[in-house]
Order: sequence, then structure tokens, then C-alpha cells
Amino acid sequence: MPTAVPTPTPVPTTSPTYSFVNCSIVVGLSGLNCSEYDEPAELTVINAAAASTDSLDEIHIYDTSCETVTSTGRRRRLSGVGDSLEITLHIRAPAFSSSALAAGVVADLNTAVEDGSFAGLLQDSNMTAFSGVSAEYVSSTDAAAVPTAMPTLITMMPTDRKSVV
Repeated sequence: MPTAVPTPTPVPTTSPTYSFVNCSIVVGLSGLNCSEYDEPAELTVINAAAASTDSLDEIHIYDTSCETVTSTGRRRRLSGVGDSLEITLHIRAPAFSSSALAAGVVADLNTAVEDGSFAGLLQDSNMTAFSGVSAEYVSSTDAAAVPTAMPTLITMMPTDRKSVV
């Protein structure tokens, strides 16, 4: 009697329920000038931010920018902090949504700012630029999701062999 040849049958796999999303986080610092914010300083800030969060590695922070904020700025007037600067961290990481990513990063960084560990990481770098720096606040700017297609793995498995009568 001839037997049937097994044919491959796709086995369903679960797709990840997250995608890569973008968000921007602003860290307010005092005791530093944007003119001192060079590439080594940028890498130090990226390393400190990644070390201060549970959800980021250095590779997730793809760019930063520095902007001087004067005491006439609305945020500065409300917080009572004098002239300082803001470092914007541009982040692309896997998350359920950009707002979830931003909320998690802001929460982690706020803890690090409040307990002094973020400024401590900057100061421990032994860079002159960070010798008198202090971290003042953390906030999220635009948390717009940019979904990215995630690959789905399909495994081919043979079906049971059955005899043909």
C-alpha cells in the first residue's frame, strides 16, 4: 500500500505585541554650558541615562541635542531655577507604545535625578565639564509612535504520516 508523503504545515507563532517607537526626553541640567557639550560629554550623558533606566541601553539613545534655557523661559520661571540647559535624548526602543516608553524612562530618570545618582554618574566621569553639574528635572516632549514591522518566524513542521488505503 502506498503511504502519503508528509507535507510541511506552518506552525503558528506569536508575534511580538510591541514595536520600535520613538520618544524624546528632556533632562534639565545646571552648571554646564552647551559650548562644553561635545562628543565625549554627549557619550557621558547617554551612558548615565542608560545606566539610570531599566528600559534603555546606550544603543537606544540615537541622538542628543543641547539648548540653553534662560530664566525667562516658562519652565525656568515656574521651577525657580536660573540659567541652565536642556539635553534632549532622542530614543528609539521596543515598547508597547511611545507613551509607555516615555513614561517608563521619565519615571526612572526622575528617580535618578531626585536621588542624585544621575548627576553623580556625570560627575564620576572626571570630565571637567561635569564637575559642578546638577540635574534639575526630567520631562517628555513629543512621544509619537513610529511603528516598525517586526519579523514573524514561521516554522515548517511535517504532518502526521497516514496510510492511504
